[in-house]
Amino acid sequence: MPHTTHAYPFESKVWEFAQRLSQQLAGQGHHSFVMVLDAKGVVQTLHFACPDKSWRQFTEKLDQADTPYLFYDPFDAPEYAWLSWARIDRPALERLIGDRFVDVDFVKYRHAASRAPDLEPSNRFPRYWGVMF
Repeated sequence: MPHTTHAYPFESKVWEFAQRLSQQLAGQGHHSFVMVLDAKGVVQTLHFACPDKSWRQFTEKLDQADTPYLFYDPFDAPEYAWLSWARIDRPALERLIGDRFVDVDFVKYRHAASRAPDLEPSNRFPRYWGVMF
């Protein structure tokens, strides 16, 4: 059984964007996607149909190629969803989600789950992240 790792406001901002994008572009319901970006944070492709044997294999190939991406997988929605990104800078993600992050977005909630990771360095936007909602 999955366990939530959600512990920071910045995670919620990105999750809300991903959830909204999924519904706007793929229709009502819960739809997984991978958004592939270039090194400057410009969207190159958006996949709602997995182009590989699994989403995991697809994102592993992107990792091997040092390709930036955002992955949203509401695999057991509405109870559980996975959200991750790799190689995305703060300005690029702020532009994508249409919102700015503020300092408090990087402060862990007081009652966050013990399994939630700490930011390294603390209170800074992570270029690589994964969170279970």
